[in-house]
Amino acid sequence: MTKSSSHVYNFGEFALIPDEGLLLRSNEEVFLPPKAFETLVLLVKHHGHLVKKNDILDSVWGDTFVEEAVIPQCISSIRSALGENSKSPTYIRTEPKRGYRFIAAVDEIPANGADQARPADGPLSYGSLSNDRSTHHVNFVAKEAFQPNEPLDLLDATESREISEPPQKVKNALAARMLRTGGSRPAVIGALVLVVCAIAAATYFGVKRSSPAEGQTLRFGILPLKPVDPENRDTSIEFAITDSLILKLSESKSFDVRRLNTVRKFVDINDDPIAAGRELNVDYVLSSHYQVVGGRVRVTSQLLKVQTGSMEQSFKSESELTSVFEIQDAISNEIGNAVLSRFGRPASIFVARRGTENEEAYSLYQQAWYLIDKGTEAESEKAASLLDRAVELDPNYAQAWAVRSHAYCQYAHLGGGEPASVFTTAEPMLQRAMVIDPSNAMAHTIKGAINRDYHWNFPEATSDLMRAIELDPSIVLAHRILAGVYYRNGQFAEAVESQKRAVDLHPTSLPDHWFLGTYLVAAGRKPEGITQLNRVAEMNPKFPPVYQALWEIHHADGNDAKAYENFLKMKEIWGRTEEEIAVFKNAYQSEGWPGVLRAELAWVRSMEPKGKFCKYKYYIAAMAALTGDNDLAFEYLDLAIRY
Repeated sequence: MTKSSSHVYNFGEFALIPDEGLLLRSNEEVFLPPKAFETLVLLVKHHGHLVKKNDILDSVWGDTFVEEAVIPQCISSIRSALGENSKSPTYIRTEPKRGYRFIAAVDEIPANGADQARPADGPLSYGSLSNDRSTHHVNFVAKEAFQPNEPLDLLDATESREISEPPQKVKNALAARMLRTGGSRPAVIGALVLVVCAIAAATYFGVKRSSPAEGQTLRFGILPLKPVDPENRDTSIEFAITDSLILKLSESKSFDVRRLNTVRKFVDINDDPIAAGRELNVDYVLSSHYQVVGGRVRVTSQLLKVQTGSMEQSFKSESELTSVFEIQDAISNEIGNAVLSRFGRPASIFVARRGTENEEAYSLYQQAWYLIDKGTEAESEKAASLLDRAVELDPNYAQAWAVRSHAYCQYAHLGGGEPASVFTTAEPMLQRAMVIDPSNAMAHTIKGAINRDYHWNFPEATSDLMRAIELDPSIVLAHRILAGVYYRNGQFAEAVESQKRAVDLHPTSLPDHWFLGTYLVAAGRKPEGITQLNRVAEMNPKFPPVYQALWEIHHADGNDAKAYENFLKMKEIWGRTEEEIAVFKNAYQSEGWPGVLRAELAWVRSMEPKGKFCKYKYYIAAMAALTGDNDLAFEYLDLAIRY
């Protein structure tokens, strides 16, 4: 697929100049790694047409052997540079299993009209000094010369390595020299390449090779592995290797690595790793693809810098398709050590702490966590069933016993069963976990949850949760539940601080951000709380609890119009029927906001099953209090506590 490149291609606010190696946004250069730039050129030249994956590999990589997994990484870099989201594309549309299509309108301008792509009187851009992109990258063919501390089998011999750009004053001086003296373009290019090579040498032969500054901690997101072939997906391999990589890199004090439950949501094949990195609030992401070929598992990982969207380095590892545990340890050690070397940290031998030698039990445990993280009643019930099977396979699997208890408790919280029955079933599971492993942080966490929510023993709950955090400071659930203990005990400032820690550890969690907003309001920091809740609405406009919190705040302020507005939005997002919503609209027109509250109380009482457990009892008590029916409020509070 070839097409003349002697054109400038304009689309949206961008101008693409293939001959100059330039992508401009409003006359400002936008950086792209070389292969991503070539891929963009290919897509833009064939705009409106499907470009198949094989055509991209043939055109951009030629005879160099690479896996198909490199293409989504290139597309991700392009999307990041163009500022678009893969789920609502403006420029590049993914054609599943086939390739990609550039969908924006493109204007082609002949090369002699290229002045339209940059300001006539503006400064000569860095990229305009070169006919190719060698001013941005140096292709190190002899990797032995520049990779003294890295395993030689991790990088292709002709891998393109990203390096720092020369200082702006150097670029400006060279550009001014060319303009002032009329010097030949090749001479200036040569001078600039020497500067780049000098910086490259300093980078690789200096005392500190890209190491974190003294006292600086780099934040990492290790994303779940993605299959090259989605039809042959093996989630047991994906989560096992991801978990081991997280735990291995967590051993370095220079790294703050997001836990698996924080990154597990990014399992979609089309998730943009740079966008995921921004959501995780990290400095780097490790994005990996795997392929099972000829009895071997092959993993390709790319280290991406979130701030720039650039690929810093790629790594490869292969393992015999033996046991999941052997694959997990071999690949996580090889790639993990390469990442450590990249930042000047010593290699280490890591053995995953799985808590079981039964591979099926371990796989069931990982699948259960994935379902628990979805946070629904049905998925929690499925997770509990998977963990029932896991502890049958290995009765001494302490972590599975603890998480099994968590699944049962979450099922009860979501209304799946009567708490008095579910919690009493869950408690012996915790006791079993603690007999096997007294230092199991998850067991102490769920014990704290039961003491808080079932026994109403706040001092004991606090003690349990403090112990859990002492054992594992990064356990999000313990910080979240402890914040709830403080809130219920009227310790609002402490609730805010504990919940902030939960948000820091799990920045993608909507419930954690929502809790923080409500606790800030309770702590007398209402403007901050409202700002936080509005942030949650921006993160996901379809998250109903945030609108309930907002209408309650506006009700307390006496702003009936805003309370009604958010109440109605809550109902719409919950998916209530037009007939149900019409009841509230009519109530507001005839009786104002108090009429809406009365209509809500009547509606929720109509949903209550008589003579059995119902998750609405506390809400009914709250609505009764808001409408002034104190007797009914106390009656339902008693029922809520009893159940």
